[in-house]
Amino acid sequence: LSNLFLPGFWPHAVLYLGTSPELMDLGIDPPAGAADGAWFLEAKKDGVRIRLAEETLLVDALVALRPPLESGELGEALRRAASHAGKPYDFLFDFRTADRMVCTEVIYRGYHGIGPITFRLKEQSGRLCLPAEEMMNQAMDCGFRIVATAGLRGDRLLEGMDAELAFHNSRQCW
Repeated sequence: LSNLFLPGFWPHAVLYLGTSPELMDLGIDPPAGAADGAWFLEAKKDGVRIRLAEETLLVDALVALRPPLESGELGEALRRAASHAGKPYDFLFDFRTADRMVCTEVIYRGYHGIGPITFRLKEQSGRLCLPAEEMMNQAMDCGFRIVATAGLRGDRLLEGMDAELAFHNSRQCW
């Protein structure tokens, strides 16, 4: 029910980190004793955690964006974001401090200022923050590309141009 109070169609944001070997190449340790798989960094009510795809991707709809970064810049962004793993969730949505985080703040702190990526915080209910819908709009303005969607045209996973068309067509319905 908390998503009812968040603006826009997209209430949540997560960050794909990679497979276990890719994480280790970046100097990021996957959770101890966990199985190999695709790992995501996500802030939910239990805090900022590295989670397997099976936990993160249980959603009705998703859009995957690719940042306009070279591999070195991307690695830096992922390491910066992953440095916040283990922090508690910020129920006050306060972006002024980094001791607690919401989902979009993890991505903001990872990517902001790297390469062409700049996010502008927005005042929402008297607080400076970055709602997921606004973050997506700003990411597109910075050159992020849509690479996949799911749940926007039935239950199908769409990639490439089909994903872009589904995303842009679905925006007209919001």
